[in-house]
Amino acid sequence: MPTLTSDDPVSRRRWRRYRFDLPVTLTVCRDQSVLNARGRSLSEGGIAVSAPVKLATGDPVMVEFTPPYAHLPIKLSAVVRNYDGEFYGLEFVAHNAEQQEEIALLRLFVQGLTGLIPD
Repeated sequence: MPTLTSDDPVSRRRWRRYRFDLPVTLTVCRDQSVLNARGRSLSEGGIAVSAPVKLATGDPVMVEFTPPYAHLPIKLSAVVRNYDGEFYGLEFVAHNAEQQEEIALLRLFVQGLTGLIPD
């Protein structure tokens, strides 16, 4: 396994990312438009998606998807944190106790992915 240095962006991440390719429903909060998107990676704190829409850093969205190896969809609030020209980095945010519980459940689920999905 390669050694990570402080200059390596992976070593500065808060959560381990898991690669996958699955459908994501994205609701843009500013106009309530609902779009089909694709998820590229998932972590305890967010998701990377490719979407046919122009979003700005800080834009709030709703993300709905069924995680790998799960049976029920998850719907979470998120905020656009970055865009690399192809994928948006979305960070999950909780505005109430119910959303905090959903994120906590997702974190437990993602922690269980270690060894099942390559990162």
